[in-house]
This record gives sequence, structure tokens and C-alpha cells, in this order.
Amino acid sequence: MIIRRNIWLSLICICMCVGSWPVSTANAAIPGATVQKYIMVDQFGYRPNDDKVAVLVDPQVGYNASDSYTPGSTLQVRRASDDAVVFAGAPQIWNQGATQEKSGDRGWWFDFSSVTTEGDYYIYDVEGNFKSYEFKIAADVYKEVLKAAIKTFYYQRIGTPHLAEHAGAAFADGPAFVGPHQDMQARNVFDRNNPATERDLSGGWMDAGDFNKYPTFTAQPINELLSAYEQNPDIFTDDYNIPESGNGIPDVLDEVKWELDWLKKMQESDGGVLMKMGVPGDGKIGEFNNPPSTSTIYRYYLPKSSASTIVTALNFAHAANTLQNFPTLQSYAADLKERAIKAFNWYQTNPKTENADHYEIEAGPSDVPLAQQAQVATVAAAYLFALTGDQTYHTYFKNNYGTTWPMSDAYWGLYYGEQADGVMFYTTLPNADPAVKAHILERRDLHDFSQEFTDNDDLYRSFVPDFSYHWGSLQVRARSGASSYDFVQYDINPQKRANFDKKAQNVLHYFHGVNPLGLTYLTNMEEYGAENPIKQIYHEWFSHGSQWDYAPPGFVPGGPSEQYSGTEFPPRDQPAQKMYKDWNGTDDPWHNDKAWEITENGIYYQAAYVKLLAKFVTAPPAPTEPPGVPVGVVAAATGTTSIKVNWTKPTGATGYDIEVDGVAQNNGPALALEHTGLAPGSTHSYRVRAKNNLGTSEWSAPVTAVTEVPPLPPEAPVGLNAAATSAFDIAVNWDASARATSYDIEVDGTIVVNGALTSYAHTGIASTSTHSYRVRATNSGGTSEWSAVVSATTPQAPPTSVIDVSHNGTQGYTFGQSSDQVTRYETFVASPYPELTGVEVKIRKGGSPGNVTVELYETIDNKPTGSALASATIAAGSVTEDYQVLSAALKYSGLQYGKKYAIVLGQTNPGVGGGYEWLAGTDVNSGFEFGKYTGSSYVDESHIGDGWMKLYVALSSDPQPQPPAVPAGVTAGAASNSSIALSWAAVTGATGYEIEIDGSSAYVSTTNTSYVHDGLAAGTSHTYKVRATNSAGTSGWSAFVTATTGQASSSVIDLSHNGTDGYTFGEKQDQIKRWQTFAANANSKLSKVELKLRKFNNASNLTVSLYATEDNKPTGSALATATVKSASVSEDFAVVSVPLAYSGLTNGTVYAIVLGQSTNSDFSNYEWCTSEVSASLKYGKYSGGKWIDESGIGDGWLKAYVGQ
Repeated sequence: MIIRRNIWLSLICICMCVGSWPVSTANAAIPGATVQKYIMVDQFGYRPNDDKVAVLVDPQVGYNASDSYTPGSTLQVRRASDDAVVFAGAPQIWNQGATQEKSGDRGWWFDFSSVTTEGDYYIYDVEGNFKSYEFKIAADVYKEVLKAAIKTFYYQRIGTPHLAEHAGAAFADGPAFVGPHQDMQARNVFDRNNPATERDLSGGWMDAGDFNKYPTFTAQPINELLSAYEQNPDIFTDDYNIPESGNGIPDVLDEVKWELDWLKKMQESDGGVLMKMGVPGDGKIGEFNNPPSTSTIYRYYLPKSSASTIVTALNFAHAANTLQNFPTLQSYAADLKERAIKAFNWYQTNPKTENADHYEIEAGPSDVPLAQQAQVATVAAAYLFALTGDQTYHTYFKNNYGTTWPMSDAYWGLYYGEQADGVMFYTTLPNADPAVKAHILERRDLHDFSQEFTDNDDLYRSFVPDFSYHWGSLQVRARSGASSYDFVQYDINPQKRANFDKKAQNVLHYFHGVNPLGLTYLTNMEEYGAENPIKQIYHEWFSHGSQWDYAPPGFVPGGPSEQYSGTEFPPRDQPAQKMYKDWNGTDDPWHNDKAWEITENGIYYQAAYVKLLAKFVTAPPAPTEPPGVPVGVVAAATGTTSIKVNWTKPTGATGYDIEVDGVAQNNGPALALEHTGLAPGSTHSYRVRAKNNLGTSEWSAPVTAVTEVPPLPPEAPVGLNAAATSAFDIAVNWDASARATSYDIEVDGTIVVNGALTSYAHTGIASTSTHSYRVRATNSGGTSEWSAVVSATTPQAPPTSVIDVSHNGTQGYTFGQSSDQVTRYETFVASPYPELTGVEVKIRKGGSPGNVTVELYETIDNKPTGSALASATIAAGSVTEDYQVLSAALKYSGLQYGKKYAIVLGQTNPGVGGGYEWLAGTDVNSGFEFGKYTGSSYVDESHIGDGWMKLYVALSSDPQPQPPAVPAGVTAGAASNSSIALSWAAVTGATGYEIEIDGSSAYVSTTNTSYVHDGLAAGTSHTYKVRATNSAGTSGWSAFVTATTGQASSSVIDLSHNGTDGYTFGEKQDQIKRWQTFAANANSKLSKVELKLRKFNNASNLTVSLYATEDNKPTGSALATATVKSASVSEDFAVVSVPLAYSGLTNGTVYAIVLGQSTNSDFSNYEWCTSEVSASLKYGKYSGGKWIDESGIGDGWLKAYVGQ
């Protein structure tokens, strides 16, 4: 129940005069007390001596502004078990009744820190008969919360089964991404068809709500989890119910080790580390499904980079420092040390780049700026120095530590917690340089911005800087608390210790419910004590509408963000701290909803919270007596040669002895034993005793187990079938055999191990060839007999084929220069056709260059190598200054199926007379590469697309005639008020052409490369496409072109409408500009335009330009530009008159009006009112260096005033 505002002013007076007073513990009945969500407490609770302040909230601004709560003059703390009053007092008005800007709320504080007795409690408002959520006061109040928060990393694991015994029945699932072409067979995304690039990159954590994995994004989670452990090791136990629990290693380190094991796979033998792995940005094969184990999507990786390598060096060095302290992990730590050294050396001796990721793999870019890479290297040097004692690393650190983020930024550890922890770690080393140590501690004391507790900074007692309310804001908030705690952890300045401890505590309380939404920012924590936790996160497993809609307990979301760009209200249009909603998507299109900007989880968000929480988890007390006898001792066979023994930890135990077949041995702190090397069907006995520094327990009762007996070998497979699926491929399949775990297939006498699959694809074989197959089944008990032999024959292949890298790109890249862009290359993968008979490329020239040279090369590392295999030329005279398709008689016998080659274009006299451009701009096949030769080396520039190319291939050197290519360079324009002229480039081998007009199937035939469509009405639009023909068939159709006949001499070209919606322009990245086309009439002078617009916030001046068009999009430089002051534009849609003048409009020609703003901003910009006026006109945006057609959303409101 929520009451209305009524006694605000009188209560201010009461609250400023009344404090707290002793109370009787007599029980007072509270019939019908209602939970008041605006009495905000840490929903888990508080440690006995912690700061305990409830925040009482009266919303003023935002989605809940109509709610109201005014507390009574007396609040009580009551014991939940019997409602006894243990404390009473008056709320204190916050900041003289001010409304806090970032939350939109005003309120009071109620301090009950004097309540220290352990128990369950609630706050009670006597006058309103309201109560808060219940909370606990206990030394170990956060112990189980920490376990849940860390266990979320287990749910993020990829490539391991999530068994019901660990994940719970609701989230049980098999291993994800372990199928064909997935993580165990990941290939280089730039060489997708090459099995030689396969790597086993299985394991690791999914980075966030997506299933991709990024080494560069592991710096924060790995290092902050390690730091959390190092700073409070006694609180981390081995009983989180993950598969490794009971192995004697704290489960938080088992989780870190899971990620390290994957990073080891990402590291190559020279020390370099692959940059990224996951789903390609385009060219996807397979399907995403839920649960994750059912997904079949193919997975790939990016090559090595300096960023991924130096981050991994830091991870390995830090982890080796920590893990070497565990006897069972010393060899593992030694391996990490060697790997860290190799990665550090690779980073130092290889080229560094911050531009290695061009979205070839989803989802976010994983590049790291060069300056930040250098900072990471410095911190890695600190851990390598601690690990090796090598002064080389010490000198490196001392020379560079001043450039690290914490040393050079006043906010210390808000953004790069791994750097802040690493710099402070150095100060703990016994051999640290005294002057450097003193300087670091001095800077840590000075760089305390936003880390102290100040009463008036934040109603919710957890101030963070205004700039931090962005994507992932809760990560910054967690780090603000952890950074404040540095003053306790390292005892930096005793005068600040209590205040900064208080700040850190209250940041934690913010996560647990003391925030404007009253939410505990961890998923589904009811069983841990939180009564109002969030329920959902944006996650591809725990997705909207699925049976896994509510995530497992403990996940931290990204949090409130002023950068939210979706359509949901809230978070839209709220004060910063209220820009949150507990949802993971809607049924609206995902690109509108954008829940991921607010509620997606991240391993880095999670680690930041864990590091903060760990500072307030109390270590268990030291034992005061010997431990009890271990209970729950169970032994069970895990195979034909092994048995696993498990038991439960008794109170006070620190280690165990286990007796195996009568022989006792020390088992360390582990709660399990794997007994291996046993005979099948053999029986073994075990008993266990616990120990600590005060003594040893009695032995447990003995238990026995028998190893498994191998199964019978499987039956021979039946149902074997082989059938050709193309002229070059045969598919083989068979029925599953009882008891089989895998299969071998004999292909033309060669045995191939096929795993558990009951199918086999035989690819790349010759046309009209016959092949034989037989299959046998295997299991641990043996191998079956071979099946009967089957055979299949491939059919006759067509005599010719085309490797097509054509596209609709609009811009090209230069070649034929004397340096830098000397030549350009495009790679391709050979098909089963061995004969190259010709090449077509789409190029244009500038100036008077020499002839074009066209050459075929082999490749190494996806770049041309060696000498040309074949060469041809294109005469310079046949190339125009407009893009057109031209043929080169490039011939070569012996293309090898599946092998990558390159076509290289140059000119006979580089740099003399002019040069050429090769049309690119569209990524046709992300497995192909496009690049340049600089005069000294080949440089990959695949991010700009593929060079337009068609390769004609054949089975023999005397191929049959083939259909012609698609006509290029199709253009249409008004010839008069009643006719339109159409033209196109000639096509090699074509004997005629067909024209489709306005969608009619009555095609017009001609042998010319032009056509005039006449007898048309003035001002009407018409569409055309063209195809070429010859005796072998027809080409595909060209792209549509549209033209409009000339109009009568109207003085206004009117594109006005009654639309009510608009589309933004003036942003920094996406919607930079917007454009609208119009067709000129017989009037040649433009005098002004009128536009219907509105502005947002403090937009800069409006720019309005006139452009010529090509393919119905703006092209070239502006023909005219006018500027309108921002003050002239309303915040509501209104017509704005712009004096845009130009003489020289051509009747029937399409022009574009382009709108922008003088200084782009994502928060202060404009909207152009939009609705459909004419399907023939085009509307769009300028984004990512391209003019993008968005005509589907209508036309921009426009009137163009013209005259003679």
C-alpha cells in the first residue's frame, strides 16, 4: 500500500529534532502490517558491527512519481521471530528535503547501527503500519550470497555438461558447441574451407549473454577473481556444488582455472594468442537453438593479435603467482609461468595493432587501444617480477608504472580494476623498490575521487560520478566500493579508513536493495534472503519466453544506463538511477527492444561484484577441537579401471587421510579421491578420517565399490547406404548399432575414424567416379565386424561453372600506384573444376594509365606468394572512368580443389599516367580476403569487402559455351517529359539483351546496349532491369533502376505529408545524416526548401545540402549548402524554411536533400518527420561511411521551391 503526500513540512521539523531512544523489548502486535517497498534495506542483511541505515523514499520524478511515502515520526527495529521491538528512533531528513537529480527521489535516513545482536529483523513504521523486507544481522550474512554469485560462472561454461546434480534439474543440459565445426574443430574465419586451420578451442566461459569468447575481455574477471581470493583467502571454500567441488582447491580458483584452460588452447606455440572465437558476423552455417547443447551453428576464430596476447600474459602471470601455493597445482602454475613469459615476449617482438577486429566474429569488437595494451604489459611485468625475480621485468615496471590507468587517473580503479589491483599488488612485494612503492601509495591516497562517504552526495549512500551511468554501470559502482576499501585493505591513510570502509559497505547495500528501484541486483535470490531480487537477464540461454526465462540465482546485470537507445518505458526517459527494467526482451523486434543494453550479464560485471562482496564476508572461526568423523562416504565406479570416493566435510576439518585397500595415505584438504589403474570387475575398500591442528577423528565405516565390467562389443552396422549428392560429393549413412560408442568407416580402402556420427560426407571427388564404403562399430569392449560393402557413383558434372564474387558495392580501392597500393588482390577457393578459362573484374580508371595486368597466384597465410601461375592483360583503352565489367583471358590448368588462390590486379607502368580502382565495399564471402601490395609486402584489408570478380572454370581446357554475365552499368534517366533513356555496358559473349519494364513479363528484346522508352506521361516513374542472352542461355537480371519523366513546370516539388513519426540524424556513429530524393522538373533554379523537423536537447546548427545522386543515393560533393541556427528549430515538429539556392537543376534528374548538424552528438540532435509519399523516391541515412537506403520507413517531409 502506498499513501499520498500529506505532512511533509511538519515531518521535516519533527525529524530534525528527534533522534533515537531506548525501548522496551515488549512485544507489540502489528495486525495487517503491509510491506512498504519504499523502506529500503539490504535485503540480505548486515554484519553486526556494520553501518546500518534504512533509506526511506518519496519518489518525485520518473515512472513512479505518482507514488508517495512519508514515514511516521517513529520507526522501530523489530525481531522477526516474535515482533519484539529492539530499537526505535526518528528518521532524519536527507539534504534538507532536496530531490536528488540522478534518482528523482527525496527521502530520509533511519540509522539503526546500534543493533548488533544476531537475528532476523524488519523496520516498522508505527504510524503507517508499514514494514520493510526482512533482513538478517549475522557475521556470515553474505557467505551463501558469495557462493551463488561465484557459481554463475559455472552456468557460463561452454563445452561441459550441466548435470542436474550441479545445475539443478531446471537447468540441466548437455555440453554446448562440441559438434561438427564447433569449438573442438574451430577454423580460421578467414580460411573457413581449410581443415588444416582446425583448432580445439573448447571450454571457457561465454563472455556475457552471448556464446562468444574473447581473450581480451578476460583481463578483468580473471584478475579480479584472483585478487578477491588473494585479499581474503580464508572465506573461499571448496563446496559450491560444481564438478570440481571437494578437490581441495577453492571453487573460485577452479572456475578461474576453467577459463585458463581455454586460454591455453587459444595460445599458439610461439606465444601469440588468438584474438576471438565464436559465430561469424556473416556467412553463418547451422542454427542457434535452446538449450545451448542443441545449437549446430559453426564456430570460428580470429588470428593472433597483440591485445589478446598481452592480456593473456597478464592472466597467466597473475594466476601462476596464486596457484603455485597449492601443491597439486605447482606443475600447472609452472606451465602458466612459461606461457606468460612467451606471451610477454611475443607482444614485445611482434607488430602491435588496435585495429585487428572488424566484426568478422560476433558480437562486440575486442580490440584494445595501444595505450591500454601498454598499461596491461606494465601490470603483467609486476606479476612476472614477483614470479621470477627477474630484474628485466622489474625495470620494465618501474619505467612504465606511472602511465597505468590508476596512476594517471584520479578515479583510480573505477574502470580497470585489474590494473589497480596489479599496481597495489606490487606494493606488497618484499623486494619492491621503496621509492616506487612510496609513490604508488602516495598517489593512491590522493586519487580518491568519489570514493569517500559524504552525506549529501547520494540519497542512496552510494555515490558514483555522473559520467558512470552508462552501459555496464553496476560494474563501475562495484569497483567504486572495492576501490574505497583499498584504504582498509592496505591501511593507506588511517584517518580515512573508517569513512572509506563505510562507503564500501553502502555500495554493497545498494546492490542488495538500497537503490531507487528497491531491487536486489542479483537474479532470483529469494532462497538466500532477498525478497525483491531481479528475475531476468538478457541471455541467449535464459531467453525471453523460453522455459529458462528466469535465470539461475546470483547473476549481476549491466545496470541503469543513460545510453539506453531502445523503446521500453522505463528505462527510457527516466532519471539515471531509474533507467532500468527487470526484463530480458519483449515480443517486439529485438532491435527495438534492446534489453541487452540494460540487463545483459557479463563475466566482468560479475567479478567486480564478487570482489566487492568478498571484502565483507567473514572467515569461519578457527577450530577449537578435533573434527568429527567424515560422513556420507560413498565409493562408485567411474569406468572399468577407476573408482571415485566422496565424503562430506565435518566441522573443523582441514585435511583427511584415506585408507585404500588397507593402506592409509594423506589426501590433503580434498573431499574426494580418484582411484585409477584398476582391473575391470575388481573390488576395493575405503575409509576416511578427518584432521586439524588439534587432532584426528576416528575412521569412518568402510565402503566398497567394484569397477565396471567392459560391455560386449557392438553388432556390425546395418542399413549402410551411399548416394551421390552432387557431381563431386557422396553422402554415406547407416543405422546406429546397439552398444556402439563410435564408428570407423573404410573409404576406398582407407580407414577413417568417424566418432559417434552415423553419417559421412565424402567430398571433392571426381565426376563420374565410383567409390566403395564399409563401416564397423566400436566401444570399450571391442570392435564389431565390418558391414557389407556399398558403392556409389557421382554423376556427370556440367562442363563449366563460375566462382562468383560479384556484388552491389558502390566504391572501389586504388591499384597501379608506384607505392602503397601497387597492386590489389582478391582470394578465392578453387572448386572441383580444375581449368581456369577466364576472369571478369569490375574496375574503372583515372587519368591515362598503362594496361591492366591480371595474374593468378598461390597463397600462404591468405596472401599471394611466389611467382604468378598465369598472366593476362586488359587494354587500358577498354577501361572507362565509370565502373564496368571487363574480361581477361586468364587461363590456367591444374587448380586444386579446396586450395586458396589469389587474383592480383596491377598496371604495366605503376604510377605512370594514372591508376585504377577495383570495385569493393561488400563482404561477399568472409572466407575470402581483399588487400593490397605496398611495394614491400601484402597487406590484408578484408574489412573493406571483396573485389568484384567472376572466375570462369571448366572440367577441361576446351569448355562448352556458357551463358553471358549479368549486364553492368545499367542507367536510366529522363530524355523528355514523355520518354526515358536506358543504357548499359556490353557483355562479353552476349548476342542480345532483354529488358523488363515496370515488372511486365513482356520483355523488350534488342541487340543494342541502349533503349528509349517513350509515350509516357509527364512526371511518372518507371523501373527497368536488363539481362543478356546467347545460344547457351540467359544471364541473371541486373539490379533495378528507376527514372522519372520530366514534369510540368510546377513551382513547388511537394513531398509534404501528414506523418507523425520521425527518424533521427546528427548522431556520432549510426544516423549521422539523413537524405531524401526528389525529381527535378523543367524549372532549373532551386530557391529554398521547407522541412518538417524537431530538435532534441542542445542540438548544434542544422545543415541542409543539395546533392546529385547515383543509384538513387547522394554522391560526390554538395552542390549547395545552407545552415539554420538551432534556435530556429522547435522541440515539436514544425516546418522550417531554409534558403537553399542552386541554379542548374536538370529536368527529370533525381537529386537529394541531405540534413545533418554542425557538431554531431548521440544525445543532442534532430528528427525529420517521415511518411510514405512516393514509392519511386528514396529516403535513407549516412552511417558507417555509406549512404544506406531506408525507403521502407517513408519519405522525409519536404517542399522544394523552383523556378526558371
